[in-house]
Amino acid sequence: MLKHLEKYLQLFIFISFSSAPVFSQVVFSDFRNNSDYKGKWNLEKSVPVYLADYLRDKYGIITYTPSTFWSLFEDVEEPDKMFEDFERLSPYIKQINATHYVSGSIEFFDVSRYNFSEPTVAGYEHYSSIIRISLKIYNVEKSITEFSDLIEGKIDKGSLGINLFGRPSEDKLTFYSLDNLEFGSEQFNGTIVGLAMKDLCESLVREYRYRNQASFRELRAAAAKQKNEDTQLLKGPSKILRGDVLITDELTGEVFINLGGNELKQNDILFVYQPDSPLTDPSTGEILGRAEIKVGEIKVTDIRGPKLSLCKIIRSDSEIKKGMIVKKIAENE
Repeated sequence: MLKHLEKYLQLFIFISFSSAPVFSQVVFSDFRNNSDYKGKWNLEKSVPVYLADYLRDKYGIITYTPSTFWSLFEDVEEPDKMFEDFERLSPYIKQINATHYVSGSIEFFDVSRYNFSEPTVAGYEHYSSIIRISLKIYNVEKSITEFSDLIEGKIDKGSLGINLFGRPSEDKLTFYSLDNLEFGSEQFNGTIVGLAMKDLCESLVREYRYRNQASFRELRAAAAKQKNEDTQLLKGPSKILRGDVLITDELTGEVFINLGGNELKQNDILFVYQPDSPLTDPSTGEILGRAEIKVGEIKVTDIRGPKLSLCKIIRSDSEIKKGMIVKKIAENE
């Protein structure tokens, strides 16, 4: 059903991007995994998604993860392989007015534990994580490589592990269950690997900003400009985001709306309104005027791009249809 919905969204998406002002935005490719890591995490996809989310959440930069980028296009043959062929990929990047393209490879991914004690008594435990990636940032507008280098994140942690009655310490339990955690989740971010990924991201921003100060300023300024243009401020201490229902699927209860990017977060709740509904006098039936009538609520399940999100209907007093208005009200920052 989702594929069916996206088919009808193609024309809208390309018209929206071609008619909108060009904002600096970054497309991430899948990465190659050249490391010796053989665990459960899919590093080829998880690492670029982590980087994209970090830049968006920390600096407000408009980013496309690989899956979000390809969700804007239909019937693309072997999209994973296309990331390795920029000549084939370039037309797709230009269709969404993206300004930067990031590719890379994971060269080293290591998590280690050293224990200096007897198995059933207190002892010193040392944990370390080193993540090293080769990264290239290409400026699509200028046709130049702005950044190409190895970036490393490294964390060392030592602790006194107390093994009561032979039971392992909390750090040890976490260490041996690491790859059961979702890569990039809140719990993951507090682990030795999550801290190493954060260190890697901070190193990347520090090095890129030092070498390309103007481009970094443009990326941040573009995000702020888009946020200002997309947000309608109300008088008083609150603001309102306003968009439209693009298409609905009655069978799945899924809805596409034209809000996304920095405007929304996953699990946000929005109200749906029927536009231009008549207000009538219940006793006479006389039309007294017209107004927007709330007809339901939807929940954001997946943000597909700066102007596209997938939502789930969680309440409806009447049928939610294409063209209805969606609103989210929040406190001003």
